[in-house]
Amino acid sequence: MNKLNRRKFGKALTGGLSLLALPSIGALAQANTRSRFIWWGNPERDQRTYSVLDKYEQMNSGVTVDPETYSWSDYWTKLGTLAAGRSLPDVIQMDYLYLSEYARRRQLAPLDEFIGNELDLTDFDSNLLDAGKIRNSLYGIALGSNSM
Repeated sequence: MNKLNRRKFGKALTGGLSLLALPSIGALAQANTRSRFIWWGNPERDQRTYSVLDKYEQMNSGVTVDPETYSWSDYWTKLGTLAAGRSLPDVIQMDYLYLSEYARRRQLAPLDEFIGNELDLTDFDSNLLDAGKIRNSLYGIALGSNSM
């Protein structure tokens, strides 16, 4: 397997990689030691996310994920500032409302080259996957769904 540097790892995961897909990318993590992950939420969601990140680090010895969490309104201010400074984290939570804007500005990388290899999406709903596509390339993977 090709070794990936931090930037390629970030490109593979940028666009709100689903937490459910994280266990399938252990090989990616072995080529990297540290990545940044940012999301919005409340204390309950934060607790669940920290729990998943702890398990991910346990499954991938030597890998550290630096988490950042914000409230909904603070999140978008922070993300905009990071984007303007060209210092977006490796993994970001992205609302579909903003997905095409960030992809159009080339601040998100398409995930297509990783599908079927590092990303096993066979159990994902095709309609949810289609929602993460911009110009026929996959830029985001849904964490879940409620109502359309």
